Amino acid sequence: MTQMKSLVPRFAVTDLSRSLDFYRQVLGLKIDFAWPAEAPTFALLKKGALEIGLFVADSQRPEAKVGTLELVLECEGVASVANDLLGKGLRPDWGPEVYSYGRRECAFADPDGHLIIFTEESGDPPTCAQA
Repeated sequence: MTQMKSLVPRFAVTDLSRSLDFYRQVLGLKIDFAWPAEAPTFALLKKGALEIGLFVADSQRPEAKVGTLELVLECEGVASVANDLLGKGLRPDWGPEVYSYGRRECAFADPDGHLIIFTEESGDPPTCAQA
């Protein structure tokens, strides 16, 4: 069996330029590749070990659903991430809270409704009544 090396999620967006701006400004990703060069409909973005692909749904896969993906990003300092995103004018969909399963998490939606969940282990007691 082939050895797997990495996973690169690729998901549909409605406006590539708007989504590229969001992921560069909010998450600090850099464009690694865009195609076609003159009017991109697909792009790969990277930052450290994180890599994602974005494509305009109607140009690559007309049947692709926009706004249905959830990205879960393991990180350090979820509260700090949330404060940074609040400072950029974003409001969380939920969190930051400590949940009964021992994780501090918060979630923000991108311009197309894809949910970006920031998570880290926490030894703190739960701060919410949910799961």
